Amino acid sequence: MRTLYWSSTCANCNQGRLLFQNDITNARVYVHCEECEWGWLHPEGLGDVAQGFLTLLSDYETTDPTREEIERSEWRGHIAGSFEEA
Repeated sequence: MRTLYWSSTCANCNQGRLLFQNDITNARVYVHCEECEWGWLHPEGLGDVAQGFLTLLSDYETTDPTREEIERSEWRGHIAGSFEEA
């Protein structure tokens, strides 16, 4: 069982939740859409599709961040919810 945290609805597709991911290759937390795979590296750019990127085109390793890891990042205060996934 894993706990996933999300920030908001995607500004690119307006359907998916923006899930937090821990980019362990570059040591950063970012969000990506569970539907269209569009992502953002910084919270101030969330509403601007031009500031995002297609995560499938990037080459790095990721893990699911803990709530504590998110709160220690620049994404502190941006957790809207969480859910469990098998």
